[in-house]
Amino acid sequence: MILKSITLRNIRSYREPVTIDFELGTTLFEGDVAAGKSTILSAVEFALFGLGDLNGSFLLRNGMENGYVTLKFEVEGTEYLVHRGLTRKGESVRSADSFLQEGEERKKYSAKELKEKVLQLLRFNEPSNPKAQSVIYRYAIFTPQEAMRDIIERDSGTRLETLRKAYGIEQYRTAAQNTKTISTEFRVKIGDLRGRTADLDRERQELFRVRERLESLKSSLAESKKKEEAVAGELDSRRIARQEMEKRKEEMGKAQERIPLLVRQLHEAEDSRSSAAKEGEGARKRVATLSKDIERLAAVESPTKSAEELDRESERLEKEITSLRDESSRLSERLDNFRNLMETGVCPTCGQEYEADQIGEKKAHIDNELGQIRGKLEALEDEKRSVNRIIDLAKDFRVAHEKLKILRDGLRESREREESSTKLLQRMEKDLTELNEQLRQANKESEPILRMEKDIQRIGDEIQRLEREHSSIIKQLGGIEKETGGLKGDETKLEAAVKEKEGLQKLQSSLEEDRTWLSEYFAPTVELIEKQTFANRNQHFNQQFQRWFQILVDDPDLRVRVKEDFAPVIEREGYEQDYRQLSGGERTSVALAYRLALNTTVQEAALGQEPNLMILDEPTDGFSKEQLGKFGDILRELRCPQVILVSHEQELENLADRVYRVEKANGESMVSVAESHQK
Repeated sequence: MILKSITLRNIRSYREPVTIDFELGTTLFEGDVAAGKSTILSAVEFALFGLGDLNGSFLLRNGMENGYVTLKFEVEGTEYLVHRGLTRKGESVRSADSFLQEGEERKKYSAKELKEKVLQLLRFNEPSNPKAQSVIYRYAIFTPQEAMRDIIERDSGTRLETLRKAYGIEQYRTAAQNTKTISTEFRVKIGDLRGRTADLDRERQELFRVRERLESLKSSLAESKKKEEAVAGELDSRRIARQEMEKRKEEMGKAQERIPLLVRQLHEAEDSRSSAAKEGEGARKRVATLSKDIERLAAVESPTKSAEELDRESERLEKEITSLRDESSRLSERLDNFRNLMETGVCPTCGQEYEADQIGEKKAHIDNELGQIRGKLEALEDEKRSVNRIIDLAKDFRVAHEKLKILRDGLRESREREESSTKLLQRMEKDLTELNEQLRQANKESEPILRMEKDIQRIGDEIQRLEREHSSIIKQLGGIEKETGGLKGDETKLEAAVKEKEGLQKLQSSLEEDRTWLSEYFAPTVELIEKQTFANRNQHFNQQFQRWFQILVDDPDLRVRVKEDFAPVIEREGYEQDYRQLSGGERTSVALAYRLALNTTVQEAALGQEPNLMILDEPTDGFSKEQLGKFGDILRELRCPQVILVSHEQELENLADRVYRVEKANGESMVSVAESHQK
């Protein structure tokens, strides 16, 4: 990456828009302390990667609502322009409008998306966490002076963690940690799978039992079907035999058919004989009766009242009797109700309770009333019967004279019928004798059919027995098939459960193998790779550290190196010396050599190339004039296409290709090209 220009507005001490051009070679930003030099470097980092772990209030000028940084840079020959804004909302300052321009194409991004895009362009392979600074940028291109002192003086664990991120090998530690996490998850999963497959043997045994039962039912089903076929065959045979017997019976049944006819004729003849006898007897009786009736009718007297008067009297009595009967029924019903009340003590209609004495009094009253009504009714009925007798006598009298002639004719006819019946009776006796003979002969001829009917009945009984047996077998078959269907459903479920749990068991076994491989092979291998990689980085770092320090400090008795944890070790005349006991220039030399070693090794490790941009903030603080001169050797030795220096040392002007002077007046910073370097 090569920087081309930067524009700041309302960024810390820069109020009005300020544009600074960057060129290849060494550029120096010179000015007094707090003039605003480091703000330019912070603005470059903000433009590329956003706020990171910075508070927006650190960058946005106090009292201003909005600000922005626009940075133009080049990557592998392609020029880009990145813009990031800041806006104040209440007590906080947040990222605002952000975009990236390539050529004429400009595209807006969120703060997070813009950081991801810039990391891709720069090929910085690191997480795009918007709340963190770019580790590769911090340790390969720009490391603030205070951050360098901090990393030197940190504890071993923190320093190594920082360097893991800088060298891009934290993935080994992450992989190791993830391996432990995954191994733990595998262990939990394996425990869960063991619990879920604990009853696998029981379900296998249950499946075996179900299959055994199915085989047994299959055998029983086959046996029952065989038995059903045999019974059905026998049943069909018996039915055919009965049909054949019934057919033979039908063929032989003519004589038997005559028997009912003869019996009927015999019965009819007997009935006719009986009728004739009765008719003769009746005729004789009728002769006697008619004679008496004629005598009686002749003696009938005329009634004292007319027929109309007798009818009206009868109608009146009938109405009174009907009324008394209705009243008697009503009282009887009430009497029954009182009997029920006396038994239960509760009214069946309203549910009210009554005392027995109260009910008894009412019952006695009704009994008395009912007795009186029945007495009246009996008297009226006697009177009505008397009237009816008179009516009947009146009717007899009216018709007596009409019937006298008819009765006399009837008497003559009855005497004739009596004589005819005697002759008919004699003839029927002869017919009965002939019919009895025919019936005896028919019964004799039907005896074989009677025996056949017994055989048919016997076969019918056998058919009923076989039908019951067949029905029982069919029911048994239905039970077997139903149980078989249920067991097949159980078998399917158990097979699915066993198959699933066998799969889980295989998965458990696979997870156990994977966990063993992760714990015993992969994790140790990753740790070994990380250790070896760190050792290689440490060796290369140590070489660079010693190289840069020897250029800065020409003292054969003063040597430097780094430990395995990258802690700097200073040896004077063979004895280790504490970093804090060094002179200011020596401490700066150690810090600068450490920074350059870190910058170059991180650049090579992370990007696979020598640095083409390096930013150094106050790299010579505390240097002597002699050391300042040697710093020029450092710059030449770096062979970096673009170096940006920030310093308050005017002596560095001679080492720079371009010098910007940064000054502050009335709280506002201004940037101008130094006169000695104006073109």
